[in-house]
Amino acid sequence: AAAAGGASRLFVAKKPLVGIMPNGSELVPIGKEPGNAELTEFNSVVLASQIDEWGGRSKRYPITVDNLSSICQTLQTAANECDLVLINAGSSAGSEDFTSEAVEQLGKLLVHGVAVRPGHPVVIGLIHCTSARKDGRKWVPVFGVPGYPVSAALTAEIFIYPLMREWLGIPVGEDGVEVEATLTR
Repeated sequence: AAAAGGASRLFVAKKPLVGIMPNGSELVPIGKEPGNAELTEFNSVVLASQIDEWGGRSKRYPITVDNLSSICQTLQTAANECDLVLINAGSSAGSEDFTSEAVEQLGKLLVHGVAVRPGHPVVIGLIHCTSARKDGRKWVPVFGVPGYPVSAALTAEIFIYPLMREWLGIPVGEDGVEVEATLTR
């Protein structure tokens, strides 16, 4: 069709591969009946759907328990395999929230906490790749996404969606809606 229209060149963008890493000792996979103090992990399904809808490819990793060593191991694997990594949960300041510490240990922690509600405990960083990547990249961006489902979906829209648009060469804001608002502070 492009040739019929006279085009001799096409510009294409590689679909980014986004690793989604659910994190939490209280999480159980879909299909397993949650026990006392357990929750069914479904945020990774929501995030994967968002990524796929925005033109990327998603890779869901198994649930990682609240253990710094386990989180670092899975995070490093994901950074070596993917273009972007989302760690879901563990970004707050609780005793078992290791996301910011894992990012700091494996790379550079850029931001821990943003002025948005819901979703303020977002973590943003870069993970150093330890394997030779085909694209030659040495650093992979990582986002710690809050565990609360509304916060997870909203922060993905705020932070990940514009990044995906940029990577795919689609101007941000072309499909956005402008509204007039008054700030509370």
